[in-house]
Amino acid sequence: MLFALSPALRGARADVAGPLRAGRAATRRLLPRNLIVMAQVAVCTLILIGAALLIETLERMRSMNAGFDRDHVVTFTIDPSLRGYKAEESRALSKALLEKAGALPGVAAAGIASRALMRGTGVKATLGAAGTRIKAADFLNSSLNDVTPGYFETMGMHVLAGRDFNWFDRNRTTPRKAIVNQAFARRFFPGRNPIGERFGYAAPGGAARADNEIIGVVNDAKYRSLREPIPATVYSPVIDGFDAGFILNVRTGRRPEAMIAPVREVLRSLDPELPFIEVRTLHEEVEASLWQERLLAALSTIFGGMAALLASIGLYGALDYAVKSRTREIGLRMALGANPAAIVGLLSRETLLLIGCGFALGLGGYAAAAVWIRRVLYDIRSWEPTAIVSVLLLIALVAAIAATPATYRAVRVDPASALRAE
Repeated sequence: MLFALSPALRGARADVAGPLRAGRAATRRLLPRNLIVMAQVAVCTLILIGAALLIETLERMRSMNAGFDRDHVVTFTIDPSLRGYKAEESRALSKALLEKAGALPGVAAAGIASRALMRGTGVKATLGAAGTRIKAADFLNSSLNDVTPGYFETMGMHVLAGRDFNWFDRNRTTPRKAIVNQAFARRFFPGRNPIGERFGYAAPGGAARADNEIIGVVNDAKYRSLREPIPATVYSPVIDGFDAGFILNVRTGRRPEAMIAPVREVLRSLDPELPFIEVRTLHEEVEASLWQERLLAALSTIFGGMAALLASIGLYGALDYAVKSRTREIGLRMALGANPAAIVGLLSRETLLLIGCGFALGLGGYAAAAVWIRRVLYDIRSWEPTAIVSVLLLIALVAAIAATPATYRAVRVDPASALRAE
């Protein structure tokens, strides 16, 4: 509406006879239109580069190695307290559910954890290698999870050193057995074998206790989100069952959705009135954790498409007006021997000038905004050459489509008719 206001006002005040007498009078008005087109192309460039980078960020996060198998695991969240279970009843239920679910046909492995992956939740603690002094900067430096034997196999994680938990690892005495990930080993025991090393919480004097002993090291895996750096993580064994809510994880070689109904039947056989709070495949958990990236990519794509459409309309209008304003000039050039290719070259140079200036302005605007755009990117440079080249080719394609009608009319101008019209 703002762009249309100025020509509308000029049209309302225009002298009808003047433009009919001299086509050159209209050519003076090309500059404001060209500036508007360049501004549209610049905005289109800025938005499309951002959209390309955000889409690439989403695809890289989807295809990254998260450290676990997202394609063959289904998760079941249950809270026995909804039915008034006491602690011992909850423990018995979790053990029975794990045993029966693990025996179902098609189940490759099953395990229970106190915390689900990719839920944006978790438990953190302040830990340190035994005897080392814990500082204020170490506050909540580690993530925790309680798991049953078989959990790592279920999630597609691998024990790289030491051993996995077994059903005899009851932590009733100190030191308690624990398995840590590679990030934990690198942080607290750099350059040495962590198996057999001890760690713990801070004692009253500030030094870490020797409450826990490392019996194994597993590969690094994402915990709360794909964007979060992999935290130092400690896994503790749960042998006698869970006192409260827990997450049953089931791994299968089939489609994970196929295991939902059989596991529901197992729970129904144990307690017909107790429901699962949430049932999701691990792939769905990962996709749900990417809601922000999907939203940004979708919005930027929509706005980029709108900007490209507006830029194409503006370019079409500018070129169409240029052809109409220069009909006599084009007719005169053709009368003097110019062939259609020369006319196409004349308009193409103007189109390239508009597109080139607009693209350069867009790159300048992106350079100013890159410091903010960089904050939402992941594992990708803010000046990714592929994204910039792709946007340039897309804008060139849009410009070619927008310029085609005006160019076609230009090469079909009849020189005699154009000269007689003046």
